[in-house]
Amino acid sequence: MTASLGFSATSGIVTEKITVYGVGYTPSSTITVSTFNGAPIVLTPAIPATDAVTGNWTATFVVPALVRGTYAFVATDAVAPTATLGFTIVPSITVSPIAVNMLTAGVTITGKGFTSTILTGVTVGGVVPSVHQAFPLPNVVTGAWTMTFTVPLVPTTGAVDIIITDADETVQTTFAVADWIVVDIGGLADTESGVAMWGMPVITVLNYTVTYDRSMGLSPTISTTHTCRNDPRTAGVGSNVWDS
Repeated sequence: MTASLGFSATSGIVTEKITVYGVGYTPSSTITVSTFNGAPIVLTPAIPATDAVTGNWTATFVVPALVRGTYAFVATDAVAPTATLGFTIVPSITVSPIAVNMLTAGVTITGKGFTSTILTGVTVGGVVPSVHQAFPLPNVVTGAWTMTFTVPLVPTTGAVDIIITDADETVQTTFAVADWIVVDIGGLADTESGVAMWGMPVITVLNYTVTYDRSMGLSPTISTTHTCRNDPRTAGVGSNVWDS
């Protein structure tokens, strides 16, 4: 019987745990060599034992930090039977923190498994952040990169998509964006304002300030004041220019 391999998933992201299944290896043996892209790969258990009757075995491994692509996974037992199977690494992104308010600064996106081509775009809830770091060049070996941005005024709150594009494909993840709560509107009475799209007030005066509660239900309250720098009567609803 020829030895063969199988995976719990044929593709995955860097740091994901994958189960590998060996079939038809030497009974009552051990897996002594395991490699991923020609380099040793750590298995759990470290030295899997094959079944005394079937020669089958099971172990797990963590997807190593490499750029996107398909790589050979090879496993050999102590007697010599060996098998090879391709595993595909796909790029991924994560965001920290995972829950924010609009206009929160310093949010970090981390990418893994990207090819070494510069990123070409980022959108948050369909909006391009006006404040973000220059697009990074992923590491040529690991495909890793990081960048920070300020959350823009997105048209919806709750689960919001972050989408990253490069020359090869589009990758996305989701984080939570909460509504701003208006605490004070520059000394004006609340009746003089109307809350427009994005929860930003519409007032027909220039350079008014708005203070928002950005504590997201936590205690003590964290407040931030922003100043509108243009006339909403000419900018249109939801198009006000705010300081950061």
